[in-house]
Amino acid sequence: MRFLLRSCGLLGVWLGCAWPRIASAEASIYHESVPTPPHVSDFTLPLEWGDSAVWGRGRPGPLYEFEAGLLPGFLLWDTLGLHAKVEYHYRNPGSDIGLGGRASCVVVPAVAGFVPVTVFTGWSYLPHANTSEFEAGASFGLGKLFYLALSGGYEADRRSGVYHMAFGIDLNELSDPIGSITHFVPEKVP
Repeated sequence: MRFLLRSCGLLGVWLGCAWPRIASAEASIYHESVPTPPHVSDFTLPLEWGDSAVWGRGRPGPLYEFEAGLLPGFLLWDTLGLHAKVEYHYRNPGSDIGLGGRASCVVVPAVAGFVPVTVFTGWSYLPHANTSEFEAGASFGLGKLFYLALSGGYEADRRSGVYHMAFGIDLNELSDPIGSITHFVPEKVP
């Protein structure tokens, strides 16, 4: 019985010492360079949702609005963004679909490039209400992956100012979250 225990112990020690060498030899023999899949970084597909407060003349308080939509577009030269807007608007009372566009520009990549600060302006046409909505504001976030946008605007039919806060996540960047977070971080050349 002692012989069996001693043999198993020696076999365990031998495997413990030899296994890393065997694995290392197999890795060097069968190692293949696997290229990373190409990532289209110029195309963006943000999903954005947020709330608005509409202040109008003659009203005792603000009206609540909710917006959610997709903004497919392109980021050109890593600073200029051009997007189409397709949004659902809850306009209290009623709802509408917004169709329009947005232009944005990265002003400064703050916090070592992890938090880009962006200014933007946009326009939406609301066909059900037959009106337009204009906006301008700033956003900041975590690379290209996630952002918070604060904006002010104007609704033409209500002749009212709109204050809007929205959250956005770029659905295209979910395939490479680390790359999208570090997108604006300057590369150090050795």
